[in-house]
Order: sequence, then C-alpha cells, then structure tokens
Amino acid sequence: TKAFTFTVILDDPEVNGKYGDIVFTNGVAVLPLRDGESATAEELPANVGYTVRESDNDGYTVTVNGTGSAIAEGKIVENETAVAAFLNDKIPDIGSVKITKTVTGNKAPAESIPYSFKAWVRDGSGNAVSESVSYTLIKADGTEESGTTVIGRDGFVFELKNGESITFNGITEGRRFDVQEITTGDFTTTVGGLSDGFCTILPNVTKEVEFVNDYGNDTPIPHIETGSVKVTKTVTGNKAP
Repeated sequence: TKAFTFTVILDDPEVNGKYGDIVFTNGVAVLPLRDGESATAEELPANVGYTVRESDNDGYTVTVNGTGSAIAEGKIVENETAVAAFLNDKIPDIGSVKITKTVTGNKAPAESIPYSFKAWVRDGSGNAVSESVSYTLIKADGTEESGTTVIGRDGFVFELKNGESITFNGITEGRRFDVQEITTGDFTTTVGGLSDGFCTILPNVTKEVEFVNDYGNDTPIPHIETGSVKVTKTVTGNKAP
C-alpha cells in the first residue's frame, strides 16, 4: 500500500499538459505509484531525452529494468514505448541480542572457566532457520573480538567466561532467538531476558539475556572475641590456720 514518488524529467521544457496518464509542467512530471501500478505518458515528442527517478524509497534496494541502475534514462523513439520498470526489494529490519555470563558464590572455581552455550534463530512458527550475523565478543579482560558467522539450522555453539558477553548483530526482525547453556555442574542457573526460552527480535533494538550460575556459599565459622579471667587467693592474719 506504500506510495513511491516518481519524477519524470524531459529534455524539452516546452512539454506541458496531460500526456496519457501523466501531467507535465515545463517538461517535469511528479506522480505516486504503489505496488503493481503503472502510468504511461503517450504521444510525447520523438527524440526527446528522458530521466525517471524514484524517491520515498528508504529501506529498499532499487533496480530498473533488471540492471544495477536505480535511474531510467533514454530517448523517446517514434511509435515505441520506452519502459522504466522499477523493482523495490525491502531491506529487512534487523536487531541484536547481547548475552552475558555471571558467576556467583564463594564455592565457584577460583580459576575462571568457560561455559558452553548453543543458540538458534527461529521463524515465527518456531522452525530453526539459517541466519548470517556479525558478532562482538567482550572478554573478561576488556579486549574485544569481532567477526561474522552463520547460525545454522542445527544451532551455533559458543563459550563465555565469567564477566564476558557476546552480541549477535543483524538478525532479521520478527525472528525468535533461542539460547541455552549446555554446560552442567554443581551450580544453579537463572536466566533473565528470555520468555518461554526465547526473545523476539525487534528492529534497531538490542535484547539483553543474562545467565547467572550460582555455586552457593560455604558457611563460615563465626569469629568470637575472647578474653580471660584470672582468680587469685590470699590469706592474711596470725590467727589463720
């Protein structure tokens, strides 16, 4: 239903009035067209050059007459109809997911260890799909690693240590992002940012998902402040036994 604006410019500024479906003023015509619509300028002077441009097309890639050009140009040929066929391909809106890892509890391993995760991208029906994404990994020491990968239909496995995060960018709007921790151990895991195990991708939004592994705490022996009492005995008097 979206209307796109087309501007037709002729080399002859003397062209005025209605020619077929299109009205020109000083050789220029502006008209809206929606998906499936067309307009034809009939009985234009032969040998006049023309240029057709489209606007109001942000968020679309544009090709004309099957070429890589986004502009139609040429000359009017007598008894022929020049065609300017514009094809607009909607660029999908994309979003991101940031996954962080936190470890708590004084029973946790003293040395930072990696925890494994598996992620899927699913369509609206819940079926796994393949999605090309970029990613940014922020390591525990603050260094950053970036790259591209494919989250395939069989899922994508990655690792995070305590304090690390990874952000997957370029996921199509409306997709469901499903992520699970697959490392098991003597800890309890709580997850924030997921609903029924997944989050729905929104355009230009970074969804945040946090996995917290709690190992629990040892109960320390209470420290009690202590002191001493010294009792002494003295007997005096010459009548004492």
